[in-house]
Amino acid sequence: MKKSVAEISGTEGTWTIENVDSEEAARKAHSALAVGDFSRLFDLFRTINYGKLGLNNLSKLGSNELLGLEKENFEEGVKTVVQEILSAKA
Repeated sequence: MKKSVAEISGTEGTWTIENVDSEEAARKAHSALAVGDFSRLFDLFRTINYGKLGLNNLSKLGSNELLGLEKENFEEGVKTVVQEILSAKA
């Protein structure tokens, strides 16, 4: 996905990917929440979805199949979204 968005938006080579330890992120989020700091709440959501629990793991059946939607061309979808964002800024 990153490659498609970068190519279509003309931002290729300007992105940085950071690998995050989901267990460490979850610990930090729990510690913050324990003292009433909600700034890491979304970190906790991400660890639940993409960490070891993998609640967002659709490798066996994608969300489109679950919803009964037709398969779409990913690059065309990205191109449409990027063009809409760029035209809104103009």
